[in-house]
Amino acid sequence: MQSETAKHTEDENDIVTEMKIINTKLEKLDTSMNIVNKRLENVIIKGDGTLHKTIKDLFAEMKDDLLKYVVKNVEILEGRLFEKEQGMDKLRAQSQILETENKKPERNEREPS
Repeated sequence: MQSETAKHTEDENDIVTEMKIINTKLEKLDTSMNIVNKRLENVIIKGDGTLHKTIKDLFAEMKDDLLKYVVKNVEILEGRLFEKEQGMDKLRAQSQILETENKKPERNEREPS
């Protein structure tokens, strides 16, 4: 019976200790929230430029990221276009060779043997 009472008391002490820790953390959180609220009030009421600057910086960063993506895609497309142009040049050269070879037999046929 005494051991059960001792365990019960020990459990209660653990619960009380945990509750104290939780309360301390909640007080710190409350203090932090109050600080944030005051800063937001300053931004809204006084027209503090920090919010404007933060938004401006955010958009600048987004613009830079988007620009990097676009530049990368343009470079890829330019590379593909260059490769296709090279392929077209090779095909033109082959076409000219074939046309030249095709005309040679015609000349031979026209000439009397």
